[in-house]
Amino acid sequence: MNQPAAVADESPWSPFLIKGGGGFLMGFCIGFALRKFLRMSMVVVGIVLVGLFAFQYLGVINVNWAAIQEQIDVAGTRLKGQFDSFQTFIAGVLPAGSLAAFGLFTGFKTR
Repeated sequence: MNQPAAVADESPWSPFLIKGGGGFLMGFCIGFALRKFLRMSMVVVGIVLVGLFAFQYLGVINVNWAAIQEQIDVAGTRLKGQFDSFQTFIAGVLPAGSLAAFGLFTGFKTR
């Protein structure tokens, strides 16, 4: 009897698609969540700033804008350090960094 030839279980593209697809999916999810977070943050910050302007205009409070600017600068420095470590994580841990970056871009652009 003739036995059929053994069929390869994996194609040569399988490891690339698994690693790349996972990186793309993870990047997409991070980008989508980041976009939603930034939108909500901008709305909250906008409401707080409008409230501060209104209360200062009405004379209810006196806002020290120099101290607020100083705190924003400190927070910006901290966030830069956190972003650098996040960037190192993305580049080092994810096996397909370029596809993850593409996924991040796609997730950020998705409506």
